[in-house]
Amino acid sequence: MEEDIKTMIEEVIRGTRWFDSLIGMDNGGYTGEWSNSNGRLALLHEKELVLNAKDTENILAAVNAVRLISDTVFKGIADSLDSAGIASMALLGSQLGDV
Repeated sequence: MEEDIKTMIEEVIRGTRWFDSLIGMDNGGYTGEWSNSNGRLALLHEKELVLNAKDTENILAAVNAVRLISDTVFKGIADSLDSAGIASMALLGSQLGDV
């Protein structure tokens, strides 16, 4: 790790643009895996969140849970509304106007 940092500093001093090859993930992304735990250089953007491996696992599990719940809830609502109920809600909405 220390050698990598020294190399980067030397490249900056020599004017080598090693950072041109960095890939930003301003639209999201996953770092992937590698064989050692030395870490990698990150190009971060404003208001980005960086999580450790365990928190990333937990966040992804929460996202999947919300997706399952929302699919079930919305399907249940749609199944419980018949066309007369939908028409009644539309009529009531038109009578109330903007709230």
